[in-house]
Amino acid sequence: MTLNLFSTISQALKLQTEVFQQIQLADNGMLLAIVILLGAALSEALGQSIVLFANRVRPRRFIVSLLLSAFIYALTVVLWLLSLWFVVKMMFNRELSPGSIFKAIGLGYTPHLLGFLSLVPYFGVPISTLLSVWSFIAILLAVHFATGLSLFEAVYSNILGWVLFLLLRRTVGRPIVLWFRALKRYTAGTTLSRDWRRLFFSYQLSRQKKKQGGEILEHETGEQDIEP
Repeated sequence: MTLNLFSTISQALKLQTEVFQQIQLADNGMLLAIVILLGAALSEALGQSIVLFANRVRPRRFIVSLLLSAFIYALTVVLWLLSLWFVVKMMFNRELSPGSIFKAIGLGYTPHLLGFLSLVPYFGVPISTLLSVWSFIAILLAVHFATGLSLFEAVYSNILGWVLFLLLRRTVGRPIVLWFRALKRYTAGTTLSRDWRRLFFSYQLSRQKKKQGGEILEHETGEQDIEP
């Protein structure tokens, strides 16, 4: 059985339970999960690119930073699903391959294909929150059908998997997190500030300097606007 990408995405967005079962049996299930996860990672990175715009990152560095953010996002999801697989295997004694969990999580991240909508002014945060809740429900359904766990057990395993992931990230994974942060600063060519007041002040100051520079140039060339 082979699934169509766009049909699969449509059904997953509608939370139709059949597709969460079908992806486990489909010949191209793993490929679809990879494509959806990478698309979601890139879309989410684009949605968060407002930080790059605000810090006035140059175009070439902007593209590299965007791709790096997408890679880190996808890697984070993969490490989390490995934590989830470990919890399901140890806590519920289910013999599952990591690939089965990957298909479930990859499909569960379908709502994040709309992550670029976080760029919408004033509605970015509510949209991002909505997508996270939407995706959480999709992941629960996907894990439920992939593992045979009840919905309550799926919730429990997801929470434990996330806690385990956070513990690993803050302990043995701490050096890796710091290295990735340094790499993001390097690719952007600047420290990426999220202090919006400071960024707005810096933007206003830059505009003022450009305006003053234009007035000085106009004065030196002797060119003035003549009022009718």
